[in-house]
Amino acid sequence: MKKILVCGHVDHGKTTLIRAMNAYFKEYYNLETEENEGGSLRMVGRMHSVFSLGGTDYDFFDLPGEADYEDFFENPDNHVDAAVLVCAACDGALPGTIAAMKRLAKKGVSKIVVYLSKIDIADDEDLIMFMEEDLRELLEQNGFGGNVSVIKGKVQGLLDALFPEEPARWRIIFNNETAPQPIKDRNVLNPLAAPIVKLIQAVDGLF
Repeated sequence: MKKILVCGHVDHGKTTLIRAMNAYFKEYYNLETEENEGGSLRMVGRMHSVFSLGGTDYDFFDLPGEADYEDFFENPDNHVDAAVLVCAACDGALPGTIAAMKRLAKKGVSKIVVYLSKIDIADDEDLIMFMEEDLRELLEQNGFGGNVSVIKGKVQGLLDALFPEEPARWRIIFNNETAPQPIKDRNVLNPLAAPIVKLIQAVDGLF
């Protein structure tokens, strides 16, 4: 089982990304998934998306809050094979982004993929390009080199398509308990899921 830590600044989309993985892949690819109770700001435990790809088992997970990340990295028994660094294109690298880089470097996690989220909110190609360049410079400064894959995308549209009648905030807080049946039209879903597929392929390519 490859442990993939999803990390970054608060509210940049870590938990939403994992929820979208679960919602899309569990329903449409029949992959085994596991999900702990939690939400964007009220997570009780780790959020997981567990599945197999090409014979390899992956566990994408994040943690409830900043203190939990600190505790996780300070424990030498906690193992991470690779990381997905989530950074919102509308905000760029914030203190939590840089803290995540430093913790990963200190832990010796060299395999990393960046997910530049919320590109629909940024809605400016020049701004998105600037944010990507800034992230690459910060990654180099923290010892990750200049060839890190950066995947750009948004996942809220996918969740809205899968759960069209449920407000996003309710979905996060109440853990999908009242979610309606998802849209099953692949012509609608596949383009929305493309960034997630690219992200997973990029992670798979690290091994």
